[in-house]
Amino acid sequence: MPHLFTAEQTRQLDAAAIAAGTPGLVLMKRAGRAAFERARRWYPNAQRWLIFCGGGNNGGDGYVVAALAKQAGLQACVVAAKAPEALRNEAAGARDYAVQEGVEIVAADVFLASPHCVGEVDLVFDALLGTGIQGQLKAPYAALISWINAQTKPVIALDVPSGIDSDTGNIVDSAVRATATLTFIAYKRGLFVGAARDCCGQLELDALGLDIERLVTSSARRVTLLQPQSLCAHLARHADSHKGSHGHALIVGGAPGMFGALVLCAEAALYSGVGLISLYSRAAEAGSLVLRLPEVMRASAMPKHEQAWSRYRAVAIGPGLGQSDAAQHEVQAACDSGLPLVLDADALNLLAKGEVLLPEHRNIVLTPHPGEAARLLGCTTAELQADRFAAAQALVERYGVTVVLKGAGTVIASTAGLRVCAEGNAAMAVAGMGDTLCGILVALLAQGLNAEEAADLGVWLHARAGDDAAAQWGQIGIRASELGPLVRNVLHEQISHTGG
Repeated sequence: MPHLFTAEQTRQLDAAAIAAGTPGLVLMKRAGRAAFERARRWYPNAQRWLIFCGGGNNGGDGYVVAALAKQAGLQACVVAAKAPEALRNEAAGARDYAVQEGVEIVAADVFLASPHCVGEVDLVFDALLGTGIQGQLKAPYAALISWINAQTKPVIALDVPSGIDSDTGNIVDSAVRATATLTFIAYKRGLFVGAARDCCGQLELDALGLDIERLVTSSARRVTLLQPQSLCAHLARHADSHKGSHGHALIVGGAPGMFGALVLCAEAALYSGVGLISLYSRAAEAGSLVLRLPEVMRASAMPKHEQAWSRYRAVAIGPGLGQSDAAQHEVQAACDSGLPLVLDADALNLLAKGEVLLPEHRNIVLTPHPGEAARLLGCTTAELQADRFAAAQALVERYGVTVVLKGAGTVIASTAGLRVCAEGNAAMAVAGMGDTLCGILVALLAQGLNAEEAADLGVWLHARAGDDAAAQWGQIGIRASELGPLVRNVLHEQISHTGG
């Protein structure tokens, strides 16, 4: 799986490449060349390029783009956020390259006073800040970013959209909303979470010809991009299989008035391949379950002894559960069962209150959204969202289990490290999506995957199904109950690819 890096780790990779014999200016020219070639491929009809350049290496990349565009007979103009004569080191070399090619350079204050001085524009490049942002934006960067975001032409961000913290994905002050982002050397982890997902647009990587795997130290391999497709092969069916071959899941929740959460969970589990499902709920509506899901059995009571628990392969508890004394006893009973377990929704809130003790075994998945995760860590949601990677790691350290921190760029954390899901979209920001994910996870646990495998594959299947839904119907009005058949389709597709 591709590794994701902090800004400091990327700078270390850059320094290691230079120390190994690749000069910094050569790397800068490779970055500019990569951006130039992508731009020509993405926007072949764009003839008038406007490149916004800052004062660091990111700005140097932009100057190289401008020089190459001029060489190719295109109109290229640079808007300089920092006086060109003040540039140093490799950035100064890139500036000289652009000047040599006859690129027009306009000072930022002149441009902001009269933007029409650069003429008509077909394509805009953001080479203002990259990973170099620190604290609030200073003049003229905020004004230039505002102008970029106000126009309608395509915008290509070099390395990182200016204003994005590439470690956390958060907007520091204001940020460029790019049509596409070409990041260099290695993926920055923050580009896959939070506000960065809106700002990057189409995201691609160019390693600049470096053997990144050779340069990476073991300590930097803790965060990877989630790519668990190969796990689907474990779900392939044998010709002599029967319903008991694919696990029996118990799903507990659905307090009075919240029974729908349990139905969504059970339905998603069915579409995810589990052989048998039993459902326990204290809600009066549970009696009507057979009308909605005739394939699901209703448990008349929570299991009371080891033999009763032995019927099941995995348990999910929490969707619509409530936080009553009865709910607390049910969660503790599930924890004491010794079975693989998904704790969701109110089960997490009871855990946060200290009313539930986790068992010694750790074949458990916690599935908090940011608010629930903040309660588990005893912090505010804003504090948690300030660094989702650190928060996910803190949850693993506190509870010793696999954690699925839901949100824009779901982070899966375990003792093996952190994985980030690049799939998923805003169409999934509707009620019931968490219940659907819970059902997928318990189905995978019941079919024999361990907690880490189930979390990785379950999150990916859920997100891929959400992307398929948005591709078919758009991002508005999708219902959580519509994802189940799409999850099944993704599973079939992946199993056929792996020869299952």
